[in-house]
Amino acid sequence: MGSSKTYEELGSDCVEIGISSFRRLMSAVDALAGSLLPSERSHLFSFDLF
Repeated sequence: MGSSKTYEELGSDCVEIGISSFRRLMSAVDALAGSLLPSERSHLFSFDLF
């Protein structure tokens, strides 16, 4: 328990973890939609937020 992180550092760590897991979720959704839908419609489900 020797960590002396400030609340700002902990918050930015949580944000980075949240963003990375969100991007993994979106890529999984995108791949699933691409496999279920015709290829001309799968571009509706691509997320280019980050």
